[in-house]
Amino acid sequence: MNELSKQLWLQSYTNADGSTKKDIKLDDIARAKILGQTVNKNVFLELCKGNEITTANELTVWFSKAQSGALKRKSELGTGKFDKWTQGEKIAVEWETPFTSAEAIEAAALMNQDLPLLASKKMEYFIDQFNKTFERESFKMVEKAALPSNKKTLDFEKLSGLEIYTTLVKEATELTLTKDKSEGIDLVAADKVVILVSPEILDKIATSGIIGNRALLSFDGGASTVTHIGGYKIISNPYLNETKAIIATEFSCIGGLRFIAASAGKIDNLSEDQGVYFEATYANGIAYKSLIKTFSQKAIL
Repeated sequence: MNELSKQLWLQSYTNADGSTKKDIKLDDIARAKILGQTVNKNVFLELCKGNEITTANELTVWFSKAQSGALKRKSELGTGKFDKWTQGEKIAVEWETPFTSAEAIEAAALMNQDLPLLASKKMEYFIDQFNKTFERESFKMVEKAALPSNKKTLDFEKLSGLEIYTTLVKEATELTLTKDKSEGIDLVAADKVVILVSPEILDKIATSGIIGNRALLSFDGGASTVTHIGGYKIISNPYLNETKAIIATEFSCIGGLRFIAASAGKIDNLSEDQGVYFEATYANGIAYKSLIKTFSQKAIL
């Protein structure tokens, strides 16, 4: 039994006689657990790990950009003067208009069926579709956000898997050499760089014998595979739109998910018909445009 099924089940069986007449509503703890499971399988949030949510309300969420402090040579005894605490720029992003899904089933159709189990399965579909919507819209944003100088084209159809591999690793290495004092960036560690490619491109690289079966990590139950090439994390990303590959960092973007409601029960007081309701929203944005590279298919004349 998965986490969603378990929570709905536990919250429905509160009567001593085991009755399932009680309406089911996920509490805050249950929503948090399910949100955590969703986040662990989310591709876009791989680009948001370094930027934390500081505060949030019903309308807006604030993120703090990752940023280091200044380093200088010691010039006096003791600790010397302290610099003002460096804090990354705070970015405010409005939550998107909530997404909802509501479906009802006639009481007669529930004969000999268990509402908690039916509801949990339906909720799984709702959550899965919401997550895919978040992924697709977020990567559309990323593709548009890249600086013009970082929007490149490659002939993915003509290039071999080895040639694609060589190009992407070279571009990733260039990204690690980024220095931007105004943004507090002084080189980027290789383990913070993420290469995202469409599934067919990852297959092309893999069939060249470069990746083989040496997968170090995978999204359990997800469509995306995580492995490493040339020391960089590479992820199969089915949510790309106009690009075939994106190279970014774990802190290039900002994003968050919020489950507002997940409940099941009678749809009104005059009927035994049952309904399932789901409501959620998300927020996304860009923290460092200079740390995003996109690669589209080169036009063939």
